[in-house]
Amino acid sequence: MLDDPQISLEKEFVQAALCRSRWIRQGDANKAAREYEKLRGITRKLRALPDRGEQVFKRIAGSPDAELRILGAAGLLAVDEAFATNVLQKIVQGMDKSKAFDAEMTLKEWQSGLSRE
Repeated sequence: MLDDPQISLEKEFVQAALCRSRWIRQGDANKAAREYEKLRGITRKLRALPDRGEQVFKRIAGSPDAELRILGAAGLLAVDEAFATNVLQKIVQGMDKSKAFDAEMTLKEWQSGLSRE
């Protein structure tokens, strides 16, 4: 069973991710950037957990929302690369071309070492 800090961090991550997506769709780069910084901070907190956030990121990567799946998988790359890569590759092969591009770029950045923390 998860303890409250993990549940709280998961909720914060999902909320920040959804807000970021909304601000991007509305064309507000400044607000989207603030939400992205929140996501980075939450990711650091998740990575400080004993399982490095694996349980939380896997649940997020299993979301029906493609944006959440991409962000969850990106958080997992440093913890379970095979699982995360599989999630991202499925999105790349999916019907939503805008999300496919995002997933492909996430994979390319990881492979080139740009997104390693």
